[in-house]
Amino acid sequence: MVLDADGVLSGLNLDTGEATRLAGIGQPLLTGGRWRLHIDTDERFAAVVEDFGTAGVVVDLSTGDTVMRLDAGDYCAETVPASVAFVQHPAHGTVLVHRTDWNRIDATALPSGRCLTARQSEDPAEADESSHYLDYFYGAIHASPQGRWLLCDGWVWQPAAVQYLIDLAAWLDGAVYQPEEAYLENDLAAVMGFGDEWTLPCVWLDASHVALWCRRSPLAVDDERFAEHPLDPVGAHDEGAIFILDVDAPRQENTASPGVTVLRVPAPGRPEGFDWPVGRLFRCGDLLAVHDGIATSLWDWRTAQPVATIHEVRPHLLHEHRSSLIELHTDGVTETPLPRIDR
Repeated sequence: MVLDADGVLSGLNLDTGEATRLAGIGQPLLTGGRWRLHIDTDERFAAVVEDFGTAGVVVDLSTGDTVMRLDAGDYCAETVPASVAFVQHPAHGTVLVHRTDWNRIDATALPSGRCLTARQSEDPAEADESSHYLDYFYGAIHASPQGRWLLCDGWVWQPAAVQYLIDLAAWLDGAVYQPEEAYLENDLAAVMGFGDEWTLPCVWLDASHVALWCRRSPLAVDDERFAEHPLDPVGAHDEGAIFILDVDAPRQENTASPGVTVLRVPAPGRPEGFDWPVGRLFRCGDLLAVHDGIATSLWDWRTAQPVATIHEVRPHLLHEHRSSLIELHTDGVTETPLPRIDR
């Protein structure tokens, strides 16, 4: 599915190259800004949202109608991408999780538009350690494949990055203050030390493993658990590494640290002007595809071993069902099949 400069959503047949109009968003919405397209897993709803901005719309692709307009709030909106994720819930059907203010996300059932997470927003002047006031700027949010977890990637003053997990299933089942309470209990960045980096390349690999690509090693030098790690994660400090977190791994007493696997991605020299974040991550079956700005490498993430490299392709998407990389251009798309991996 593609969104063109005229504000038209179309389904693109990669075999024939033919495009079928599905819905019109409208040119005024697309004036300026950095727009991103999100599609739910049932392919009925699409959200067109403005990264580092405030606006967005949700359309019903079965009818072409706009069913919801989004407003993420304008306070420091230029510092974060849009907070949007589609999830499926057994009782509520398709649910859109989205930012409704700089420090708040909500969940809305579609197509009814009913808010599932109504709760009182507390006055910061009256906030204390037991309150639900959240001094946190939501950025990108990533739902796990089965809808159990929501990984939030944002920041707090001064600024400092904070990545944390929300129990999405509990939240949608009635624990409406789960985002605020989880923030106090489950700060991955505080444990892993992602420092001042947010908007990290991120992808869920299965129901409990999530990959994050950061420039600085999040593993403390004096942490004896990793002192003899075969991949020497501390040495990744200068070049960056991909850290795969097992969010269901047993926690040690007095720590929220999950299990960690580290992929050392070689840095052959970034293209000029290719700033952090360094690239893109894609799930491809049981493999992880890593684009570093120059090449795309495929990794067996469970063993932390590279298995193939594809050159001269700068993919924007991975089509998992067709096992191909998709590169977007102003005048079309290029599809590159993934190599066959015998293991």
